[in-house]
Amino acid sequence: MPLSGARAWSLSLADADAGVLARSHFVEFLHSIEIEQDFILTAELVFGELLGNVVRHAPGPVQISIDLSDESMVLHVLDTGPPFSLNQSHLPNDVLSERGRGLFIVSQLASDVRVRKKRSRGNHIIVTLARRV
Repeated sequence: MPLSGARAWSLSLADADAGVLARSHFVEFLHSIEIEQDFILTAELVFGELLGNVVRHAPGPVQISIDLSDESMVLHVLDTGPPFSLNQSHLPNDVLSERGRGLFIVSQLASDVRVRKKRSRGNHIIVTLARRV
Protein backbone atom coordinates (compact mmCIF):
# COMPACT_ATOMS: atom_id res chain seq x y z
CA MET A 1 0.00 0.00 0.00
CA PRO A 2 1.66 3.29 -1.07
CA LEU A 3 1.91 5.79 1.73
CA SER A 4 2.39 9.51 1.77
CA GLY A 5 1.18 12.34 3.87
CA ALA A 6 1.64 14.13 7.12
CA ARG A 7 0.18 14.10 10.58
CA ALA A 8 0.67 16.67 13.36
CA TRP A 9 -0.02 17.10 17.06
CA SER A 10 0.29 20.11 19.37
CA LEU A 11 0.66 19.35 23.07
CA SER A 12 1.51 20.89 26.38
CA LEU A 13 3.86 18.48 28.09
CA ALA A 14 3.66 19.66 31.67
CA ASP A 15 4.31 16.14 32.97
CA ALA A 16 5.18 12.62 31.90
CA ASP A 17 1.51 11.56 31.68
CA ALA A 18 0.99 13.88 28.71
CA GLY A 19 4.00 12.28 27.03
CA VAL A 20 2.62 8.78 27.60
CA LEU A 21 -0.71 9.81 26.06
CA ALA A 22 1.02 11.42 23.06
CA ARG A 23 3.09 8.27 22.51
CA SER A 24 -0.07 6.17 22.60
CA HIS A 25 -1.77 8.38 19.98
CA PHE A 26 1.33 8.19 17.78
CA VAL A 27 1.39 4.38 17.90
CA GLU A 28 -2.37 4.14 17.28
CA PHE A 29 -1.92 6.32 14.20
CA LEU A 30 0.88 4.08 12.86
CA HIS A 31 -1.25 0.97 13.42
CA SER A 32 -4.20 2.63 11.65
CA ILE A 33 -2.19 3.03 8.44
CA GLU A 34 -0.92 -0.55 8.56
CA ILE A 35 2.82 0.03 8.79
CA GLU A 36 5.12 -2.92 9.50
CA GLN A 37 5.27 -3.95 13.18
CA ASP A 38 9.09 -3.76 13.37
CA PHE A 39 8.99 -0.20 12.07
CA ILE A 40 6.27 0.74 14.57
CA LEU A 41 8.40 -0.57 17.46
CA THR A 42 11.42 1.44 16.32
CA ALA A 43 9.36 4.58 15.69
CA GLU A 44 7.69 4.25 19.11
CA LEU A 45 11.05 3.98 20.86
CA VAL A 46 12.44 7.03 19.03
CA PHE A 47 9.24 9.02 19.67
CA GLY A 48 9.34 8.09 23.36
CA GLU A 49 12.99 9.06 23.77
CA LEU A 50 12.42 12.43 22.12
CA LEU A 51 9.33 13.14 24.23
CA GLY A 52 11.16 12.07 27.37
CA ASN A 53 13.83 14.66 26.61
CA VAL A 54 11.20 17.35 26.09
CA VAL A 55 9.43 16.51 29.35
CA ARG A 56 12.75 16.57 31.24
CA HIS A 57 14.42 19.57 29.62
CA ALA A 58 11.74 21.71 27.97
CA PRO A 59 8.32 21.09 29.52
CA GLY A 60 5.70 23.23 27.90
CA PRO A 61 4.29 23.51 24.43
CA VAL A 62 5.59 21.06 21.85
CA GLN A 63 4.62 20.51 18.25
CA ILE A 64 5.13 17.10 16.71
CA SER A 65 4.63 16.21 13.09
CA ILE A 66 5.51 13.37 10.79
CA ASP A 67 6.01 13.25 7.05
CA LEU A 68 5.47 9.72 5.82
CA SER A 69 6.42 8.14 2.52
CA ASP A 70 6.99 4.60 1.28
CA GLU A 71 10.73 5.00 1.97
CA SER A 72 10.85 6.85 5.28
CA MET A 73 9.19 8.74 8.08
CA VAL A 74 10.53 12.13 9.09
CA LEU A 75 9.63 13.06 12.65
CA HIS A 76 9.72 16.75 13.62
CA VAL A 77 9.68 17.81 17.27
CA LEU A 78 9.59 21.54 18.03
CA ASP A 79 10.07 22.54 21.66
CA THR A 80 10.64 25.71 23.68
CA GLY A 81 13.64 24.50 25.66
CA PRO A 82 17.24 25.61 25.85
CA PRO A 83 19.44 24.91 22.83
CA PHE A 84 21.36 21.64 22.69
CA SER A 85 23.55 19.90 20.18
CA LEU A 86 23.93 16.36 18.93
CA ASN A 87 27.39 16.30 20.47
CA GLN A 88 25.50 15.17 23.55
CA SER A 89 24.41 11.92 21.86
CA HIS A 90 26.64 9.45 23.67
CA LEU A 91 26.23 6.87 26.37
CA PRO A 92 26.63 8.11 29.94
CA ASN A 93 29.86 7.30 31.80
CA ASP A 94 27.82 5.32 34.32
CA VAL A 95 26.36 2.51 32.20
CA LEU A 96 23.72 1.83 34.88
CA SER A 97 22.44 5.41 34.80
CA GLU A 98 18.78 5.75 33.87
CA ARG A 99 19.41 9.10 32.21
CA GLY A 100 21.61 10.42 29.46
CA ARG A 101 21.18 7.85 26.73
CA GLY A 102 18.12 9.09 24.78
CA LEU A 103 19.88 10.97 22.01
CA PHE A 104 22.36 8.13 21.63
CA ILE A 105 19.50 5.63 21.17
CA VAL A 106 17.79 7.91 18.65
CA SER A 107 21.03 8.42 16.69
CA GLN A 108 21.59 4.64 16.51
CA LEU A 109 18.07 3.86 15.23
CA ALA A 110 17.64 6.75 12.80
CA SER A 111 19.19 7.18 9.38
CA ASP A 112 19.52 10.94 10.04
CA VAL A 113 19.17 13.18 13.11
CA ARG A 114 19.48 16.96 13.06
CA VAL A 115 18.83 19.72 15.58
CA ARG A 116 18.20 23.31 14.60
CA LYS A 117 17.83 26.20 17.00
CA LYS A 118 14.51 27.97 16.40
CA ARG A 119 14.62 31.72 15.74
CA SER A 120 12.54 32.39 18.81
CA ARG A 121 13.19 30.05 21.71
CA GLY A 122 13.58 26.31 21.39
CA ASN A 123 14.72 23.54 19.11
CA HIS A 124 13.57 21.77 15.98
CA ILE A 125 14.63 18.12 16.09
CA ILE A 126 14.39 16.31 12.75
CA VAL A 127 14.69 12.52 12.75
CA THR A 128 14.50 10.36 9.64
CA LEU A 129 13.63 6.69 10.03
CA ALA A 130 14.17 4.57 6.93
CA ARG A 131 11.49 1.99 6.17
CA ARG A 132 12.40 -1.46 4.96
CA VAL A 133 9.61 -2.16 2.51
